[in-house]
Amino acid sequence: MATIKKQTDYKFWGLIGFVLIVLVANVWGQIVPGYLDIVSVPVAPASPSATCLAGKPCNRIYVLGASGGTGSTGTLSCKTTAGTSCAPTGSTGATGATGVTGATGSTGSTGSTGGTGATGATGATGPANAPAPIAWGSYGTSAVNLLTLNGLFGPLFGSGVPAATESLVQSTVSAATSISNLYIVTGNIGAGDSLTVTLRVAGSSTALTCTVAASGTGCNDTTHSVAVTAGQLVDVIFAGTGVSLPTSSQLSYGVSQTGAVGPAGATGATGATGSGGGGGSPGWFGQYNFTPPVPASMTWVNQGSATASSTAAGIFMTAPAATGSNLRFLSQSVTSGYTATVSFVPTFTPLVNQIGNGLILYDSVSGKAVQFNYLIQASSPTVSFEIEKWNTVTGSYNSNYTNIALPSLAYFISLRVRDDGTNRRFSVSFDGVNFTQIYSVSRTDFVTPNAAGFAIFVNNATYAPGMTVLSWTLTSP
Repeated sequence: MATIKKQTDYKFWGLIGFVLIVLVANVWGQIVPGYLDIVSVPVAPASPSATCLAGKPCNRIYVLGASGGTGSTGTLSCKTTAGTSCAPTGSTGATGATGVTGATGSTGSTGSTGGTGATGATGATGPANAPAPIAWGSYGTSAVNLLTLNGLFGPLFGSGVPAATESLVQSTVSAATSISNLYIVTGNIGAGDSLTVTLRVAGSSTALTCTVAASGTGCNDTTHSVAVTAGQLVDVIFAGTGVSLPTSSQLSYGVSQTGAVGPAGATGATGATGSGGGGGSPGWFGQYNFTPPVPASMTWVNQGSATASSTAAGIFMTAPAATGSNLRFLSQSVTSGYTATVSFVPTFTPLVNQIGNGLILYDSVSGKAVQFNYLIQASSPTVSFEIEKWNTVTGSYNSNYTNIALPSLAYFISLRVRDDGTNRRFSVSFDGVNFTQIYSVSRTDFVTPNAAGFAIFVNNATYAPGMTVLSWTLTSP
């Protein structure tokens, strides 16, 4: 009995202990869930009336088993704030390939102009005008006592008669210049005689002077230079001593001038060197565009004792006095279509038979010539332009085309012959610029020339012909 009681006690107290444990666990689970590794899962009561301890839900107690394996990855989803579905943001993809280059854009506006470059160097100073013949004069004598010239005044250019009144022979200078290189050519002055020629400016003698001594035939002053301003009057004065000049003598004198120095050349373009300055301004008579002849480029025909010498005024051409009608000349070759022009100052001689100067056309094959002559003779017309035909240049005269009396004296004479392809045209000028035609004939009449030049006509036993050739031009196509 005692044993049964003990066993019954043990079962009772055991049951009580179990109930207490369950109660404590249940209460604790409500207070600190998950504190024990015992999961209490609510279950519905067996019946609506069934209740559990203290009105709490009935629980079933489960002993936790071993952890299960990891479950499979769930599917991601997302919702927007508005509740609509959206795809979750994935990881950044790889960078795509570079796209093709787009078309070139339009040209932008022109940029502003750059700064000005450095100024170029100043051009070189232009050269001075070359000396050119600007004045000349001549005076003929026939056994005249030089004392008759003493104190008389003469023109600086042209053939004129010395005068006691200076204003009768003075000339006005048209542009500022410098006069120099005085030359005198005359016949042989006798022993004990002398002749002096001095340049005068504005009524006063200057340092430019030259004296032909006894037994001399000329002199020059190339040392002195005299400045002359525009508008001043110029002439020369003679001083003579002795008995007489030779009967066949002539007197010629001339000077030259230099134009002003040309201005400096204009400044060159930016960064470039300026061009050189132009030539000097034209000197006195520069407007005539004289071209001094070059004897070395020409050929003598029937020269005899004739000479051609260079002077400051041009080429002085002369021949000894003689009879026999000779044409002595310098020439150059021509072809059809030529234009020949000569400008000259004839040496003064009295009105005697016969002396001439001028332009000549010559055929070296036939020996024929046509002479365009400034002619002096004793019979009327005493001074004329004559166009003559010659069978030979050594004395065989044929006839003339025309003879025109010279209406007035001129500072110098210019003669021109032009072959226009049909006719030969003969023209005269007293200023070297404006020409007047005085005759025309078929270009092949009497002679077809292969040469042209300037000539002196010799046919007087007392007076020597001569001229100062200022300019000679010959053009051919």
